[in-house]
Amino acid sequence: MTEEGLSGESSPVQPTTRKAGWYRDRKTGQRRFWNGVAWTRLSDVVTPFTVEPQPEPEPAATPTAPPSGAEKKSIDSRTKLIAASVAVVVLILGIVAAVELSNTGTTRVSTNQTAPATALPSDTSVVTTPVEATTSPLGSGITTTPLTTVTSSPAVTGPGVTSPPATSLDVPNPAGNVAIVGDSITYLARTDLAHALRHYNLYIDAVDKTTMAEHLQKIEQLASDGQPRDWVIELGTNDALPEPSNPNWATDFANEAAALQNQRCVVFLTVNPRLGSIATGINGAIADAVATHSNFHSIDWGDIEFRKSQWLQSDGIHPTKAGDVELAKLEHQAIRGCQGQ
Repeated sequence: MTEEGLSGESSPVQPTTRKAGWYRDRKTGQRRFWNGVAWTRLSDVVTPFTVEPQPEPEPAATPTAPPSGAEKKSIDSRTKLIAASVAVVVLILGIVAAVELSNTGTTRVSTNQTAPATALPSDTSVVTTPVEATTSPLGSGITTTPLTTVTSSPAVTGPGVTSPPATSLDVPNPAGNVAIVGDSITYLARTDLAHALRHYNLYIDAVDKTTMAEHLQKIEQLASDGQPRDWVIELGTNDALPEPSNPNWATDFANEAAALQNQRCVVFLTVNPRLGSIATGINGAIADAVATHSNFHSIDWGDIEFRKSQWLQSDGIHPTKAGDVELAKLEHQAIRGCQGQ
């Protein structure tokens, strides 16, 4: 490209000797093309066009740099701390579970707990020795067991306090020893007796259809153990019954009184006098023993039970449920009197 002194527009005379090509006007600085005949501006030969804007590229994701040595140590420390915490929790749970398992066989005692199926108070324990069932006199159909031992301790005062088991005739509190010996009349009242005398160390020997002689050995054994004890004796009804009656009743009663004469306090229950001459004889022997021994006392149950018809069953011998309750109250009162309460 060459420069010319005058542009084609300002020069009326066209260069006839110029070669075809591009030339720049010195005054305007514009480029023109000489084709040998006429001038052509650059703007006339350039076709304008638009450029669409290109979308900006999304920034590339910054790669995560691997943790440094310090960061690795921090992560490891946190991991170890978490693992140690989990291990401690597991250990504590294991200890708690072991303690619970070790306490599985322990019975917790509450002052509000329900009485056992035997209907005895919750602070008594009962041991029974079953034998072949028998029928009480006069066809009452009552079946009994030969021996019921009740050992009662003072009332439970808080959780974890239990009554001592009735494993022997020895009791932990001699001052509260009470023994009750009887036949089916006592057996029927045994639950109410156990409740009324629940604050004593109570021993009950109640066997259906038994006589004075049949209980003598047990009375002698218990009376000779050296423990001070208060007694309730309810025997003689089966000795007084006919078919067969007991012709040796006087000797049997004398042996019974002799075995008990050195005991702290003995309460005899009279026999229903309507059963005949032996019944009145036994009641007379009881009265004589009470008159000659300061430690002997009596409850005239043979007459008391007739005061209210609801206290006695239709057989005229065995007490009803209401009679059982009344009998238990009377025996409790007698024992309290023995102990000066």
